[in-house]
Amino acid sequence: MKSNKEKVYDFIRLHADEKADGGISTAYIADAMELQRTNVSSILNLLVQEGRIQKCNGRPVLYKVGREESTLEECFSDLIGADGSLRQIIQLAKAAVLYPQRSLNTLLVGARGTGKSRLAQRMYRFAVEQKILPENAPFLHIDCHDYAAGGEVSAESDDSWKQSEQGFVFFDNIQFLSPRARKRVLEYLQSPSRKYAVAVSCTDKEQLSDEFLAEFSVQLQLPTLSERPLRERMEMIKHLFSKEAVRIQRPLIVRGDLMTCLLFYECEANYYQLKGDIKIGCANAYVREYGKTGDISLFISDFSNNVRKGMLKYRREAEELIDFEQRFTFSGKEIRVSRPEDGTLYDRISRKAAALKETGIEEEEINLLLSMEVERTFDKYRKALIQDVTDKKQLEILVEEKLINIVEAFLQKAKEQLKRNFSPSVLYGLCLHLNAVITGKREKSAPDKESIAEILVYHRAEYLLSEELAEQIKAEYAVELSMEEILLLTMFLCYQNEEKTENARPVLIFAFYGVGIASSIAQTVSNMTKLDNIFSYEITSERASAEVYGTLRNFLKKVQQGKGILVIYDSSFLGEMLLEIENELEIPIRQVRVPVTTLGIELARRTLTENDPDKILQSTVESIDGLDCYRKYIVTLCTTGKGGAEELKRYIEKYGQLEDTEVIPMSVTDKELLRDNLKHLMTTGVVQCIVGTYDPGMFAIPFLPISEVFGARKESLPRLLRLEKEAKAKIDYDAMFAYLGEQLTHTDIEKLRKILPDIMKEINSAFMELSLDAEAGLLIHISCCIDRLLAKQEVATNPRKAAILLQYDKEFKKLLKIVKPLEKTFHVIINDDEIANILTIIYQL
Repeated sequence: MKSNKEKVYDFIRLHADEKADGGISTAYIADAMELQRTNVSSILNLLVQEGRIQKCNGRPVLYKVGREESTLEECFSDLIGADGSLRQIIQLAKAAVLYPQRSLNTLLVGARGTGKSRLAQRMYRFAVEQKILPENAPFLHIDCHDYAAGGEVSAESDDSWKQSEQGFVFFDNIQFLSPRARKRVLEYLQSPSRKYAVAVSCTDKEQLSDEFLAEFSVQLQLPTLSERPLRERMEMIKHLFSKEAVRIQRPLIVRGDLMTCLLFYECEANYYQLKGDIKIGCANAYVREYGKTGDISLFISDFSNNVRKGMLKYRREAEELIDFEQRFTFSGKEIRVSRPEDGTLYDRISRKAAALKETGIEEEEINLLLSMEVERTFDKYRKALIQDVTDKKQLEILVEEKLINIVEAFLQKAKEQLKRNFSPSVLYGLCLHLNAVITGKREKSAPDKESIAEILVYHRAEYLLSEELAEQIKAEYAVELSMEEILLLTMFLCYQNEEKTENARPVLIFAFYGVGIASSIAQTVSNMTKLDNIFSYEITSERASAEVYGTLRNFLKKVQQGKGILVIYDSSFLGEMLLEIENELEIPIRQVRVPVTTLGIELARRTLTENDPDKILQSTVESIDGLDCYRKYIVTLCTTGKGGAEELKRYIEKYGQLEDTEVIPMSVTDKELLRDNLKHLMTTGVVQCIVGTYDPGMFAIPFLPISEVFGARKESLPRLLRLEKEAKAKIDYDAMFAYLGEQLTHTDIEKLRKILPDIMKEINSAFMELSLDAEAGLLIHISCCIDRLLAKQEVATNPRKAAILLQYDKEFKKLLKIVKPLEKTFHVIINDDEIANILTIIYQL
């Protein structure tokens, strides 16, 4: 066991302020480690005498790790990731400091919160330890953000640079300086009187001139939090909780689910944001427990919604690092990891539910977390059961033949009643589980009432089958299964892995009014095709809509094989129900309305008042909604809004010779909305093709690039729209400008014709070589954009603008320069929303 002296030394290494002139006081150490202040003072004096720590005189006196104690490796070793993602960066940083004659100027590049300032401080300490810098060399940290408003560096700061020629200067966030101020920094870098290297940081080196970059022989790109291994992020989280425990001076208890959220949620500001969010969560917990003593438990509800969403991004790779049931206790001196008493599956779930309810989390979030916990815990139990069984022969060694036969017969009955296939692992798991129950190797326990209620509501059919199996086990082995065991049998039927068989196919369902109609049609089709994926669902007039929805939902869930469902139906209200069920079950459901019964009833009624068959047919077809379900559609699609799609629609309608086809313009800015709109169209007709700059790849609808539309001769367009393609010619830009000249009312088309091709060439050169259809679509979009601006029309906002401009910051700046000639020619300003739209088209976002 370590002595108090070693514990104090380790504590100083962990908690001393990371700033070069920082440290911690005697009182701080004594309170945090629960030691007598006089004893701590004696230990500190011994450590100072040994040269292991350094005493910083002042009020109060502060202590930090002494320079004599640090070694070549220890200077950087406390950086998380020193042996991982930062290893090569640290090697280059050391090389820059140790370079012969004079250390090399170093550029640190990285997003906010990636640790640029911390690395600069370590480089300074390393230079002092290696006697590259004098023992008393200053560390000057100049945050250029302070000069962002004026953009200039004052004479006073110039003096500070001169004073620090004997030390280490760090220009942080150089991108905030004006070009003029950067020039003064450049002159300082090139000054012959400067003796030591300089470090500079920025978020993106593309913001700096080539002349400025040339001064930096070493350029280090620091990784973002999302680019670093999960193990390193876990270490950061533990380190931050340990520091907060010292500040609060009370142990912090953090459950595994909260640690999981922190491990996966999005941190745009990287470590800086992670640190702030943990600090806020601890502060909320501290306020909640203010006035009490002892441990402070942190809950998910203490943190922001953004942190909570981390649970939804959970990945399997985290299983090696964390378990939902673990509890981490941070005392500031150590980190303890424990687990509550295991108990049964339902004991653990009950404890979990009770803990979540105490935090005040919404019921919906509790249900989400609990459902994940149930499946996760059960899956772990099932895998542990069958880990040594890979085939039936191995199963026969562990379980007697009679029990295997019982379970096989049970699963065959379940397959027939539930319309569901079961993988071999379900057989193995059930046999091994029941064998453990029969031989008395499992402890009995009663589940909570809520768990029973949930099983009975959502999995009643599986539960009833499991009850039958329990009765058979009782009859054969004289062992009565508890309620918990029956629920576990139910779970084997409900939570099996998605191991689909090779012969899984889309399911076809006939759903009609009347007794026997749907079943007769399904039986006939099944007999003629010899297929077993055809089912029927019958609707009677006595059933209420709510009852139909519930029974239809359960029926579709049972018969689906994981490949989607096709429903042929005749009742108009089923259309909306099928859409809701599709969203709820997340199963692809495609519907075809064939109102046979409704048509028959209407035709029969009209024979009473009309004797002419032609008139009866015509009037009936016009009056019944749904008989026009085979209308034809062509969808024109623009990546950033309907403007370009509307223009494309007019062009197709003008030259496409469409007599029975409707052209529908749509936007792809919201893919989910696009999916819903296409799905709605498909309920009333057939989408022949999508024409545009981007293929959304939805519902197997054929895609026709815009380049082929404008590349085809006008007389060939009708054949092209019928997907009777001919060899594609080069895009006829003259034709495009001629057409745009007819449509654009505010734009001088000749000016556009002169300038826009050069703009397109520059975009191709600066970014990427665009496909012909993307280039044609972008040309139309920019033309329409200029026309809208000249007309003083309001430009539609791009909902993803902030994210696009953040991700493509460098490209954004380049694009601003490229479109400048357009703005000058037409005296308009292309705003950030339109720039984001153009980037969306270029990169097909």
